[in-house]
Amino acid sequence: MAKTLQILSAGNSPQSAAAIQGGSFSAGGLTATGTNKAGALVLPDSDNYVSLCSSGKGVALPADCVQGDAIEVYNGGANACLVYTPIGTSQTITNGSANQGFSVASMKGATFNRVTSTLWMVNYSA
Repeated sequence: MAKTLQILSAGNSPQSAAAIQGGSFSAGGLTATGTNKAGALVLPDSDNYVSLCSSGKGVALPADCVQGDAIEVYNGGANACLVYTPIGTSQTITNGSANQGFSVASMKGATFNRVTSTLWMVNYSA
């Protein structure tokens, strides 16, 4: 496999180089927003660290995910964080309703896998 420096010198971005190498991206220091799906912070990466989550606030899975994608969310905030399906969709998480958030407790993480065009499965570290 090519080295990251070789991939970068071929004109690829650092994120493309990491993806080619099988690395993962991560976003940290995120603040959950909104008290419903429409106002939730859209997660920017495949690995996400929510550091601030006020009571009742949440985040939304990215809209550009396809079947087989996995999004990881770690809640480092003091309150439970609601995780919603992509804004503007009728997708569900583990047979919940389309606008229902999945609650991730403080200091816990969860992986959300898109298993069909309308369903996300969650692996939760309760």
